[in-house]
Amino acid sequence: MGRDLDQALADCDRALKLRPGTAEILDSRGLVRLRLGQYGQAIADYDEALRLRPKMAWALYGRGVARLKLGQVTDGQADLEAAAAIAPAIASRAKARGIGPEMQAAAMS
Repeated sequence: MGRDLDQALADCDRALKLRPGTAEILDSRGLVRLRLGQYGQAIADYDEALRLRPKMAWALYGRGVARLKLGQVTDGQADLEAAAAIAPAIASRAKARGIGPEMQAAAMS
């Protein structure tokens, strides 16, 4: 929920050392990086998660938000639309969690 992000990132890194190539962990780390405003790194995590599981709606949505934050409007919108095609309620569920194109990155520590 946007708290203890440095610890969350460290936890994701540890989990990936124990279970490398796990799409769900990469997706989680992408979300942490998205919340931290590390958009390029978030996209890299989401890309890898989607390479492993191409229909992962949350990874598509998160990558879309990160792309929009970097001004990659066409690709970002395409990702959001692809996520919605898989999980129609994803935008409202994401918004309820504070995730979306309008979100503010957490203060970097």
